[in-house]
Amino acid sequence: MRRTTVLFAVLIASVLRGEPVEQGSLLFQAIRNGDLAFVKAHLTKAEIEVRDGRGATPLMHAAAFGNIETLKLLLKAGADVNARNAFDATALLWAARDPEKARLLIEHGANVNTRSKQGRTPLMVASSRYGSSALVALILAKGADVNAKDEKRHDTALSLAASVGDVETM
Repeated sequence: MRRTTVLFAVLIASVLRGEPVEQGSLLFQAIRNGDLAFVKAHLTKAEIEVRDGRGATPLMHAAAFGNIETLKLLLKAGADVNARNAFDATALLWAARDPEKARLLIEHGANVNTRSKQGRTPLMVASSRYGSSALVALILAKGADVNAKDEKRHDTALSLAASVGDVETM
């Protein structure tokens, strides 16, 4: 059975169970499944700008749950690299623990100083993952604010790197 057929079967099953179906849910599912053919067939401006129930875009889903090829397709199609969801998160915040995806987003103009409603920045997210020193260096080289603090605990990138014991990032 082709992946697209499987996606439609999932959609129909959701409807039959009485579950709400969000606009674009097939595209989000295709991104998660790595179904490049489906994503390629749905690269219209309207579809790459569709939002889930929390305001996340297909690019955000690709940054967090998809593969690098899907991320490249969406960027080439003109997806807004700095679009924000209801929590003010961007694709870079969602990808900041994946060096390859984060680099690609930064190369396409992602704002390295973006802040979520919780005050987290891409630098903070990257610093909280052990072994991210190269990505942290790139984010800093692009002008990230090293002194930014989050809203809840007033953590900085340095304190987050220390919390995971990453001496090289510190």
